[in-house]
Amino acid sequence: MTRGLPTIIMLLAGTAAVAGGINDVIATRQAHYREIGKAFKAINDQLKSDSPDLAVIRANAPVVERLARQQGKENWFPAGSQAGQGLQTSAKPAIWQNRADFEAKRADFLRAAAGYTAITGRGDVAAIGAATATIGKTCKGCHESYRDQDRS
Repeated sequence: MTRGLPTIIMLLAGTAAVAGGINDVIATRQAHYREIGKAFKAINDQLKSDSPDLAVIRANAPVVERLARQQGKENWFPAGSQAGQGLQTSAKPAIWQNRADFEAKRADFLRAAAGYTAITGRGDVAAIGAATATIGKTCKGCHESYRDQDRS
């Protein structure tokens, strides 16, 4: 009976490590999306103002573009990251059930965000507003299908 105890302990430790890994994946993913949201809020606040501060917009646009590229290169939604131990996520199971559509929506975000920093660098507020709206539509398109709004 005692010979089986080390095996059981190793199995339990392995399960905890996997759960910790999934929690890390979810926490990192959520941190990235919070960073995108914070950057968009700063940009949109400026675009809504009577006198947009281009410095604020230019400081935040690279964040959106960088994380869009990063999301395109990395898998922020690996299998098994639907839920962690004690960690809430807004990711719907549909992400893993409709992977091809989800990936297409991520690619839309990446395409919309490509060149965003350059657009903001030109200082044309109307062009910045249009590019921001285009990116925002890709976010909304994905959120409608793949984000649980009740947990947001």
